[in-house]
Amino acid sequence: MSCTRPVHGRSGRSRRARFALLALIASAGAIAPSAAQAADPPVTIKTVFASPVTPEEPSCNPNNAAAILANTALAPETTQAGASNDLCFGFTLPPGDAFNNDTPDAVSLTGDDMKTLAVTMPAGMAGSPDDIPKCSAAQFGAGNYADATCPDSSMVGTIYASLKARVSYVGGSGTNSNVNLGGTPAPTWDVDNERWNGLEDGGYLYNLEHGPNELALMGAVIQPVSGLAPAKFTIALRLASDGSGRVETVVDNAPKTAYYRGEGTDDPLGSVNDDGTLKAGAVASQLYVQGIGIRVWGSPGDRTISQHTKGGVDYPEAPLMGGKDFIQWGTDCSTGAKASVSMTTYAGVKSSGESNAITLNGCGSLPFTPTVSFAPTATSPSTPTGLDVSVALGQSAAGQPRTALLRDASVTMPAGLEIGAQVASGPTGLPLCSAAAFNKNSVADNSCPTGSKVGEVTIISPLVAAPFKGAVYLGEQSAVGELPPLYLQAAPEGSSGADAPRIKLVGSVKVDENGRMTTTFADAPQLRFSSLKLSFPGGDHALFITPRTCDQATGSATFKSWAGGTANVDASIKMATECDPVAFSPAISMVPASNAAGAKTPQTITIARGDRQPWLKDVKVTLPPGFLSDLTVVTECSKPDAAAASCPESSRIGTVESEAGVGPKPLSLSGSMYLVDRDEGSVAGAVIVVRAKIGELDLGNVVVPGKIDLSPTDAVLSLSTSAPLRFKGLALNLRSIVVKMDRDNFPLNPTSCGPLTASATITGDGGQTASPVSNPLTYANCDKLPFQPAFSAKLSGETKPLGHPTVEVTMVPRAGDSNLKSAKVVLPAGVSTDPGNLKNLCPQTDFYAGTCSEASRSGTVNASVAITNEAITGGVYLVKIPGVQLPGLGMAFSGRYTQRLLSTVKIDKDFRLIAEFASIPDLPLRRLEMKITGGAKGPIQLSPDACTADSAWEASFGAQGGQTSKVNIAVPCPITKTTQTWSRKSGLKLTLAAPTGQKFKTAKLTLPSGFKLKSGKSRSKYAKVKFTGGKGKSKLTSTSLSATAKGAGPTKVTYTISTKGYTLPKSYKGKLKKGKKIKFKIRTVTQTGTVSSKTLTVKVK
Repeated sequence: MSCTRPVHGRSGRSRRARFALLALIASAGAIAPSAAQAADPPVTIKTVFASPVTPEEPSCNPNNAAAILANTALAPETTQAGASNDLCFGFTLPPGDAFNNDTPDAVSLTGDDMKTLAVTMPAGMAGSPDDIPKCSAAQFGAGNYADATCPDSSMVGTIYASLKARVSYVGGSGTNSNVNLGGTPAPTWDVDNERWNGLEDGGYLYNLEHGPNELALMGAVIQPVSGLAPAKFTIALRLASDGSGRVETVVDNAPKTAYYRGEGTDDPLGSVNDDGTLKAGAVASQLYVQGIGIRVWGSPGDRTISQHTKGGVDYPEAPLMGGKDFIQWGTDCSTGAKASVSMTTYAGVKSSGESNAITLNGCGSLPFTPTVSFAPTATSPSTPTGLDVSVALGQSAAGQPRTALLRDASVTMPAGLEIGAQVASGPTGLPLCSAAAFNKNSVADNSCPTGSKVGEVTIISPLVAAPFKGAVYLGEQSAVGELPPLYLQAAPEGSSGADAPRIKLVGSVKVDENGRMTTTFADAPQLRFSSLKLSFPGGDHALFITPRTCDQATGSATFKSWAGGTANVDASIKMATECDPVAFSPAISMVPASNAAGAKTPQTITIARGDRQPWLKDVKVTLPPGFLSDLTVVTECSKPDAAAASCPESSRIGTVESEAGVGPKPLSLSGSMYLVDRDEGSVAGAVIVVRAKIGELDLGNVVVPGKIDLSPTDAVLSLSTSAPLRFKGLALNLRSIVVKMDRDNFPLNPTSCGPLTASATITGDGGQTASPVSNPLTYANCDKLPFQPAFSAKLSGETKPLGHPTVEVTMVPRAGDSNLKSAKVVLPAGVSTDPGNLKNLCPQTDFYAGTCSEASRSGTVNASVAITNEAITGGVYLVKIPGVQLPGLGMAFSGRYTQRLLSTVKIDKDFRLIAEFASIPDLPLRRLEMKITGGAKGPIQLSPDACTADSAWEASFGAQGGQTSKVNIAVPCPITKTTQTWSRKSGLKLTLAAPTGQKFKTAKLTLPSGFKLKSGKSRSKYAKVKFTGGKGKSKLTSTSLSATAKGAGPTKVTYTISTKGYTLPKSYKGKLKKGKKIKFKIRTVTQTGTVSSKTLTVKVK
């Protein structure tokens, strides 16, 4: 259709009727609609069309919308992906029944009109507006109705409008009446003569200077013909508000009116001054848009006036646009690309529409050659470092197939270039940004916490001349234990506010078991860029750490394009300074809260290594002798609960503090230590549970199992564990582990004040070993502790001469006393060993190894200690000690509290057995019961005259603090009772009574040296033997008087020797003085074999 078509077929009226063309035609499809009558349907979008076109193809007339939509067989060169072909786009609105040309209608002069219009370009379509010459705001004159004076080189397209204009005829009726549009006098509207008249006209689009919040600003100009004022308005190019990254063109507050400029300043109908301002009393006319078609040029091509004179619009000669391409199509051939439009009227009516799908082709021919690089700022191993990660996409020259747009990027860091915990040790910690605060599906600025910013991003894009600048944030985890996403936000430098064209990306982070971190950004917006750089700052709280060696480390990246191509690239880094390994020299310290001997007090144990040293791996801490734990005040956590980090508080024995990370500012992590069900062979189990929280990044509980062993020879405790090197793939870089055993009444100080230390055997992750020793530990007031253990002993069973009795010994230390260090027991006289029963001896090495044969077992031992409620049992073994004649007594406690305690056994000068335990562990012993089994195979044997009145058990004990204690116990074995008198007148009378329940077998009285019994028949008269409770016979010699039982034997034997029955020694000179003390001996043997030998003393009366 031609723009020279008259409104009513008469040229005079048609020239003046052109006032109706006025304003509000939107590039990218926006022009202000006219007032809609109340009776008309709502102003809504009917049809949307879009298509790529080559410069040789016809213009985009909205009246041809149906044909454009029907033309799906486009030439391949027209739909080439990434090409700079023109975009033909438009939309139509449905006319009401009242919009018939030249037909009078009774309609209202007020109604609804389009207010805003937003057109979203097909995905991947974008321009390079800053490469094109621009028209200034003054040249365009958006605020007036004068002609635009933009340079032709800034022209970037054309616009075509199909309109209805409402006009009123004044001064008559019918088709011959003149049109009165304004001026003086004001027109008198004649409702009966109103008409809606069809208009068609074209204009240009210019590339205007734009503000920092716009990707571009286009100016639309409807060319002034036939005295009309030019219709001018602007269209802002932004990023779609939904965060999709698609380009959106927006017209805000579209005008609803047009003005007739007139054909000279004296034209009484003109409403516009020569400078473009409105005259006083200017009368506006209203428009209704039936359709808009725009053509945005992709490239300058060879456009000429002869080729493109459409609708009275003259195109300037080439070169246009400074010889630069303006738009490029997307590079996704997998699905049809669509444009969409949304409109809101002044009355608030919303409508939208979507164009036909445009299927592109030729994606396989598009170049795609991305590169990646890694640039740490530090050059030394194991150091906090800043890091630049750069991605570059080579861009094709104008007229060449465009580089395919990036869709997915998966970047794997070089080995050893890892996240470090020190990132959260700063004053703000490390807060995370929630998805709601980041608000990905919006161009509005995020509200992420400042501390969640971990880096900066710079993107160079042809969209705008200024670089996109922004930040990298750590996002909120989807669940505990998951790594956080990376949030990227960038906007052109200098832009600000809610409508800044922001790009937002979300990347996922994965770390493999070796710490290799891979960050993936999937389905990135189809935005063209030449380079992207992520910059992470360095310093003490840097996010990253350098590799641990100066070996070359290679990272890689896999890039996928929207065109379907894939590129795999890699890049390497290499540390260059301080490459020599740092020696492994960990340290240990142990500090009690109180150094009082035997006190129950908290203890703090610290294991630490220097920065950049090998990582802590296997740790075994050996505690000082005597340092113990009271298991009666704590429960044991089950292994399943320990593995699940759900141990009850009743099993907690301490707190744990650790430092993780590199550099001078490692991160502190805290947790607890619990007592756990033991493994076989250990005295107890333990577990350390530390919450791995790097700021708000919660990786969950690090569960570190351990075991507590008890040395079987000296009761020394040791704690062993394997320090975790990584958790969730992240390097922990543990610098120190501090265990504070602070459960009430759980840790127990030694009672020895000798110099003590704790020690450790520590292995680095590379196999390095070290055995550091703690600070000296000195405890106080050991010698002030009381010490007086109770002791008892007895023989039972075969207590007859040459019998093998059972030996039972019991020792009971007192609570609160110093612990026992040594014990020495001297057995009663007459108690010896039976060499015949000392053949099955256990070698000393086997004894300590716990492999003694059962044949060498000679008894049992039971003990109880204050730190456990469990009974401690074991066996007594005869142990062959190299270089020692008699076997030692070995107490072998088995089970949970396995201990081996060995004594030496020797014979003193009085031929008495001595058992001595010289080095007893510093244990709070409460009772010890040892029984050496008697019987035929018993190792202990009594001599023929074992029971003597002057024999006893003699025990001496030494304390850990140096105190001593002695206990003597008389032998309670059976013995004969005697009563005796010696008178100068009547002589000697002696009565022997057998032990209770026994009878004599023999009894013998031996006179003192020098005394003689008289011989001859008379001696039986003067020396007599009487038997009570049984029968016997007697026998006299010159020095003794013996009795032998008959049958069961007597219970008593009485000797009577008158003064006439003996002679005195010569030294007495024939006279026995009163008060003289005389000694004589008796020896009795009972029917059970009990021997009693005594030397009796009697005082003469």
